[in-house]
Amino acid sequence: MASPKVFETNARKTGGVWNYVSNSTSDPVYRGLRTNLPKEIMGYRELPWLEAQDGGSFVTHRDVARYLESYRDSFRLGRYIHHGHSVRQLTVLSDQPSALSPDTETWPKIRLSWTVSETDQQQDQQHGHEHGKQQLTSTGEEDSNVQSDVFDAVLICNGHYAKASSPRIPGLDQYFQGKVMHSIEYDDPAMFQSETVLCIGARASGADLTREIMEHADYVYLSDSTCPPLVD
Repeated sequence: MASPKVFETNARKTGGVWNYVSNSTSDPVYRGLRTNLPKEIMGYRELPWLEAQDGGSFVTHRDVARYLESYRDSFRLGRYIHHGHSVRQLTVLSDQPSALSPDTETWPKIRLSWTVSETDQQQDQQHGHEHGKQQLTSTGEEDSNVQSDVFDAVLICNGHYAKASSPRIPGLDQYFQGKVMHSIEYDDPAMFQSETVLCIGARASGADLTREIMEHADYVYLSDSTCPPLVD
């Protein structure tokens, strides 16, 4: 059976959004973030959690990143991971049955197209990921870095938090003269020192950021149309 392939957009690290980048305006993980679930129900059964830095159950983003790296190394999964690979298109090949089809139905094969930089190609080759051995084909697109291959099954595991979603608020640009930012741009609550702040949305990140910012800002207001009170 052919080896699985894992395509990861990060050029160097495993762990997706759990790779914290200080002072980033496009990284969903912020400096003081902790999980809102205890680590005891978040781990894989094959590998117990490492002890958190502070011994608590609600661990930091650094603890989560360390755990994912430990899982990767414990089961030698790094050999299957292709870093710096961004999937661009998925095409269902209805006329080509998958070798993994169950007896009760027929699954189609899937063609994936992805991009990879020259630097990442060199990194792949150093780790034994020779593109020439994957029977890759050119897509004919202008970008010479676009490659494709056919798979018997594809698992889409891109998560939910890599891109910000900002609803349009009519009149905001016209009538509000202050700074407007999405929570994905947030990192350090000290940036709101002595300011008046309105947080819109009281789900996990909204409530958490409000708690942090209230230690620095003069006034903090939390606005939500449906959620019950989450901040004392």
